[in-house]
Amino acid sequence: MIRTICICIALSMICAPLTALADQMTVADLQQICSGKDIESQSACRFFILGVVEGASLATGLKTVGGPLCIAPGVSSSALVASVKKMMQADLIAYPEDKSLAAAGFVAAAAMKSYPCEKAK
Repeated sequence: MIRTICICIALSMICAPLTALADQMTVADLQQICSGKDIESQSACRFFILGVVEGASLATGLKTVGGPLCIAPGVSSSALVASVKKMMQADLIAYPEDKSLAAAGFVAAAAMKSYPCEKAK
């Protein structure tokens, strides 16, 4: 039984990227989640943003001197999430058409803008 469950999970992980492009979360979706006042919405918002930031930190194609993001050791995860949410709110006021952008790309760009690294010389 456990082996069957493991196989099903593995297959779903392999097949998920094939449908991910059509079902990708947009900035509008993320804003709606982050605007929720309930604990579930706030947790989902937080974990999405932190997951994207963690993934961007590992991306080798975005490397500058210190990496794609240079987040100081003392910066809390709450401060990081707040800065991305604030940037998302300001961006959507200035550029409402950005609501259809991919949320993951937007979060990565917002984090890199909020916590830039020194440019390679």
